[in-house]
Formats: sequence, structure tokens, C-alpha cells
Amino acid sequence: MARGTKSLADCYLRRPSAFKGHWSIPVSPQRVGALLIVWIALVLCISGTASKADLTSSSVSPSSTTISVSSASSFTVTWTLVRTVSATPPNALVTSTQGVFLLPSRGVIGFVNTTLSRLSSITPPGTETIIFVETVLVPRDVAFRIAKLETGTAGYGRSFTDGAGSPLSPTISLIAVGAGAANFGIRRIELRFEDDSRVKTPLKDDRFRALALVNFTGTGIAQFEWQIAEPPATSGILRFRPLRNFTRSLSGGGGITLESPYLPRAHSQKVYAVFGFE
Repeated sequence: MARGTKSLADCYLRRPSAFKGHWSIPVSPQRVGALLIVWIALVLCISGTASKADLTSSSVSPSSTTISVSSASSFTVTWTLVRTVSATPPNALVTSTQGVFLLPSRGVIGFVNTTLSRLSSITPPGTETIIFVETVLVPRDVAFRIAKLETGTAGYGRSFTDGAGSPLSPTISLIAVGAGAANFGIRRIELRFEDDSRVKTPLKDDRFRALALVNFTGTGIAQFEWQIAEPPATSGILRFRPLRNFTRSLSGGGGITLESPYLPRAHSQKVYAVFGFE
């Protein structure tokens, strides 16, 4: 080629003004073929990173189980995963490296360092159901920490991955019970106000709470509800509405005192509070 002349490829790579918005570099015509090969290889690498195999759903059976507070206990759980493949690679190792005991809003309190793994082989396009059956030993200290929660419940979960898509993390609920669970029951509930009165005539805008003295036997989980009603404008049946619903873990028999939220400010002569349980 004569001195001072330029090839089309040389002009394209040197003239950003003619191709506004494109990146350009000075390259000799002899290197255009090599650049095209590198560019094609780069495109192939980028397109090859798109995931075409994924764990698409998970489930756990049973969804909840009881664990003993009085001694180390175990439970069996079945993890079910569905893997979908639309193109190669059809084979992958589905794994979970450890299980974790989880307290609500408090994070991990224990680990099970057992790896679950299974080779998944699918002829694309297609799906496969992968099942893991695991027996988990619950340390006594973990069960005790769960029992100390107001709800007496926590979780055990695992994170499964096939190395392609996002991991799935199913969880089973754990409910702590004691040796006396079979004899669990509420014997007596006594209601009073904070000043130990049983009838209260509050002044307007007074703030006060009710107390429930609960006697129980055995160990278990009880669901409670505070309800409130104001006298109707005309004579008739009082209509109670829920004020607070909650659960509480009760252990070993005995008695506890449960406190209501502040009752709504009184706009009439009387306020009625009722406490129930299941």
C-alpha cells in the first residue's frame, strides 16, 4: 500500500469523530484479523456466563417439629428441590455444606457441619426433583435457648446450590417442649388492674394496664389474647375487640404474670378488659 494511504479498517479504528460514541484505538491493518478473533472469543465468553440451569423451587417436610428441652433430641427432615435445565451443562452437583439453627432476629446459634450433596443429571430441556433426607441432632443448650424465647420457636435451615443460579434456603420450624408437655394446661387465670383493684373507674385520659395472673401445669406453648370493650351507647351486649395476640413458652408448671398494653384512654365511665387463651 502506498505511503500516506489508509485502509478502511485503519480509518474506522482511528476515527472516533466519524463513529461518535464508539471507543477507538490506533491499530495497524495487520492486526485487524487478530482483533476480530479476540472479539469473537470475548463475545462467546460473555454469552457463556448466562445461567441456563437453576434450582427453581424448594420445600421442607414436615414444616415444623417439636424438640425436647429436658434432653438432647433429634428430628428427621426431608428437603425437596427442583432443578430446571434449558441448555447445557446438564450435570451439576447440588450441595449444602452445613445446617444452621436460627433464632428470630438474633441470627445463628448453632451449626450442623454435615454436607449434603447429590449429582443432578438432566437431558435438556427438563427438570429433576432432588430429595435429601436428614436426621438432625439438637444439642440441649440450643433447645434451652429456644425454650427461653417468648414464642418458644426457632428454625433450622440449609442453603442449597447447584453452582449456577441463586441458592435456595428452606427452613423448618422448631418448637421447644419439656417432659411435662403431655400434662400441660392452664389451671387458673385471675384478672386485676395495676393497683390490684378488680373494678376501675378511670378519669378521662388516664393511662393504665391490666394484669393476668396465670397458673399452669406442665410445659408447652400457649396462645393468649387481650381484648377490650367500651360500654355501648345504648344498653346491649358488649362488643370486644382484640387488643394484643401473643404466644408464650411455659415450662415446669407454676405461675406467671402477664401485662396488657396500655388500655386506650377512657372517654366514658368504665372500661372492660378480658383475657383469653388457647
